[in-house]
Amino acid sequence: MFKDYCDFNHECIINFIGNIIEGEYGVNKIHKIFLITKNNIAYDMFCNLQHASETLVFSRGNNLDKTLLLYTLLTSAGFDCNLCYAVVKDNSKLISRSGKNVKWFYVTVNYFGKLIEFDCSFDRSFMNAAQIRHISQSWDFKLENYVYKNEKLFNVVKRCSINMKERNDEFSELVCTSY
Repeated sequence: MFKDYCDFNHECIINFIGNIIEGEYGVNKIHKIFLITKNNIAYDMFCNLQHASETLVFSRGNNLDKTLLLYTLLTSAGFDCNLCYAVVKDNSKLISRSGKNVKWFYVTVNYFGKLIEFDCSFDRSFMNAAQIRHISQSWDFKLENYVYKNEKLFNVVKRCSINMKERNDEFSELVCTSY
């Protein structure tokens, strides 16, 4: 079911990926796709689930929408990537106002045997407004490196990879369930 929302063959996905990766190679290509998805698509926690092409056109999406767009773009560019999620405790209650654990989606890319993790959810404007920082010295953009008021934003409880080759009928449960 996740693949249904990736719409790899949609004209705007094909045109967009062709335009942004021209002249880019290797890890620079991955990083460029990531940064454009992260910072040019606004984080909107109240968005309804949308196709990757809709997220691209509307330039806004929630955690899952932006992650599906990143997965779609990276896969379309020929990279070996996985859609993953972590069950996280939101220490700030910015994301989960109830304080319950939530599922937070991200993408991993296998680049010549090195697994690189990308969470593209929060755009620069949202991070500035919410006073969230990301501390990392590498290409990875990991969940556990978000900081809010000098404390970790998320505590990762568990990590899971989603098998994109199988139809996942638990899709609505994955999207809507908090612990």
